[in-house]
Amino acid sequence: MIVGICGGTGSGKTFLAERLARALGAEVAVRVEQDWYYRPAEAGTTAEERLRRNYDVPEALDNDRLVRDLTALRGPVETRALRPSPGPSLEGRGVGAGTLGVPTETRALRPSPGPSLGGRGVQSGTPEQGHAIQAPKYSFEVCDRVPGYHAVPWRPVVIVEGILIFAREALRKVFDLKVFVEADEEVRIGRRLERDVAQRGRDRQEVLRRYAEQVREAYTLHIEPYRREADVVVHNNRNDQGLPAGFDALVAWIRARHAVTATE
Repeated sequence: MIVGICGGTGSGKTFLAERLARALGAEVAVRVEQDWYYRPAEAGTTAEERLRRNYDVPEALDNDRLVRDLTALRGPVETRALRPSPGPSLEGRGVGAGTLGVPTETRALRPSPGPSLGGRGVQSGTPEQGHAIQAPKYSFEVCDRVPGYHAVPWRPVVIVEGILIFAREALRKVFDLKVFVEADEEVRIGRRLERDVAQRGRDRQEVLRRYAEQVREAYTLHIEPYRREADVVVHNNRNDQGLPAGFDALVAWIRARHAVTATE
């Protein structure tokens, strides 16, 4: 099962992905970050040129390799499709189904038979394992690929997070469950500032310039429009490191789905 977590910069994607993986346990879930797949800088570019590169467009990422790696992690046998079907609402707990493009219309997520998402065939029986991958490493300090790799083992649940994971159809088709994390813009800007200054050594004015010139437009063009593609929308304005409303329900649903596929 592959879970995709998308949302704008500073929405809380990484936080949610980390907590989901922790709640599910290391023997069940593994994380993959789309950030690892940024393309290497062109030969001869200066540090200043790399810093000013636009990293908020799909073309900045090697999404073809990401699709190949996720396909390898999935393994050869597909599981049943995941589709929203009428049932108890998760909206009151901060999670709304948005697959139909009508976020206020609530539907529970339940496994159902039928053609699988993205045209994948449905097969019953015990799912075969995928295999481990070696994902590339990328450094935001130098804005380039660096030697080495991320060793990602096969696990029944793969959690993928990134700002642009829904912006390419081939990538969207990989996910069995699509989660969109949203937060108010001022909240996201504040989180981005704190992260980039503290963790990536960025200048405060440079962070604000990039947001105004690149990040805001990218959200409008390449991120927010795909909110309607999500099976689940999580609202995350909290700044106290607390879990967003609906988290327990989301974990319970993934655990239940994992139990189903393990016994099919």
